[in-house]
Amino acid sequence: MVLAVPANPYIEGNYAPTSECAPIQLEVEGPVPTELNGAYVRNGPNPVLPATGKCNWVDGDGMLHACSIRNGKVTYSSHQIRTAKLKAELQQGNAFHLKIGDVHGMAGLVQLLIHAGLILTGEVNLKKGIGTANTSVIFHNGRLQALQETDSPYEIELRRDGSMKTAGRIEIEGRIRQPFTAHPKIDPNSGELFYFDYDLLQRPLVSVGCLDLHGHLLREYPVDAVTCANLMHDFALTEHYIILYESPMKLDVQHMIQRNAGPFRWHPDEPTRLWVLDRGTQSSAGARCYIVNKAMNFMHTAAAFELGSTLYLYATAQTHFDMASADGTHLWGHQKHLPHQPQLYEFQLDLDHAGHGTNPASVSLAAQVSSRAAGSAAGTDGAAAVPKEEALIAGRAWQPHTTMTKAARFSLLAPEYSSDMPVISKACYGLRTRFIYAATLGCEDGITFTSLLKYDLEAHPGHMVVGQIDLGGPEFVGGEPSFVPMGPEEPPGALEEDAGYLVLYVHDMTKHETWLVIYNAQTFSSEPVARAKIPGRIPYGFHGLHISGKELAMQKCWNSNSS
Repeated sequence: MVLAVPANPYIEGNYAPTSECAPIQLEVEGPVPTELNGAYVRNGPNPVLPATGKCNWVDGDGMLHACSIRNGKVTYSSHQIRTAKLKAELQQGNAFHLKIGDVHGMAGLVQLLIHAGLILTGEVNLKKGIGTANTSVIFHNGRLQALQETDSPYEIELRRDGSMKTAGRIEIEGRIRQPFTAHPKIDPNSGELFYFDYDLLQRPLVSVGCLDLHGHLLREYPVDAVTCANLMHDFALTEHYIILYESPMKLDVQHMIQRNAGPFRWHPDEPTRLWVLDRGTQSSAGARCYIVNKAMNFMHTAAAFELGSTLYLYATAQTHFDMASADGTHLWGHQKHLPHQPQLYEFQLDLDHAGHGTNPASVSLAAQVSSRAAGSAAGTDGAAAVPKEEALIAGRAWQPHTTMTKAARFSLLAPEYSSDMPVISKACYGLRTRFIYAATLGCEDGITFTSLLKYDLEAHPGHMVVGQIDLGGPEFVGGEPSFVPMGPEEPPGALEEDAGYLVLYVHDMTKHETWLVIYNAQTFSSEPVARAKIPGRIPYGFHGLHISGKELAMQKCWNSNSS
């Protein structure tokens, strides 16, 4: 499914769409570890029909690129996800659904009105879904699922021969509405899946929910404390809490029209709010609000866990954000220097200490900055080395039903690096974590990932980057890696946390070819353990996942005649 498309930065070069590929066995260089038996699947945009106007990178129809691995052999295939949106557009022969790239200036208002008219006439059916399923993949309840935050997940069958099929849109009985985060969190112990959704136009603006191990809805409730429509892409989960990010990137249609801008307006002088909810309750009553005295846009969660009465949160964030610039060429804005690109931060949220109205400006810097609270507990000597950037976070009762003032701090872990797409071992989700792996961003182009970083959270401040993998030079572009353990993770602690492999796709911009590449996460050598050349190329994409052979065997399609 590839059609000619008009000139546009996000559908040219290696952003351009590609054709579906039937299963084909790859030539492999080096021994593929048996622990990788299963499949590596990565999602990304792949527009099918010619688009009018500007396109944003996030606009394209979802396509999955899968490498099925069995006893050292690798089979590649790709699959265009048959969403309700794509089916409707193919039936009419044009891409008539609204895109992020369309919503800009006065012309964007016109497009919004046209879209509203299509909804009223029934040509756009919100109940059937309008999402692209192009962002991420998860495996839960025996289902491989493709996600994008404006719609419900789509189930994908990954068959024994490596081929894929869209099984259909997943309807979760009891849910209030259709949107579903592209970054749900699965508790590694209970198997429960936690999610949130957000709506820009109607209340509740945000809801959170939980599915049990079998995909049944346990609870879903609105977060009434969030009262301003803002861009929310990810969140965090610990053993007992959910953490939501409310950024100063807010919907502002008036500004869009008056300034010929995109639909979201960045407010650099406004703080960022972190909402902490008890994950076991049936409502958001008692939500704690932490005010970060710095405008920050959260990109992706790396890790979150509890130590005593402190929540530790690690996430990539940036101090400037431009979702849809005028020419559509820079997802992270025109500014290419580090402060405006995503970087990895540590946030410490104290659940017990209350300032009760303390004005952050009246607290001396010496009182705000101290040695790392987790120093001795984490196995370091707790030296009082001060991070380069650190500030007080003061939470307060933003809504009448929230708790009182809370205090915490944040720090930039490695000021010299711009990084995003962080991952950890799945066994550590919501639990004490030591190692984080992330992709570095090249400063010349804000959306090319040229190396991988390894962060050690137990290292001294200023020395937390303990490894860097060079993907082959500036012409080699990677993305988010997926961590695969070297052996069984039971009982807990049976393996060292970093004993595993990182798997990802790497694109050679010079030769226009893509490789599946496997690295040793423990040694963090730039020399691959193994790699396999993909026939043709794989366009740049977003998030991926390694699925074990045991998980694949749980799929219903493997136990039916259709497999």
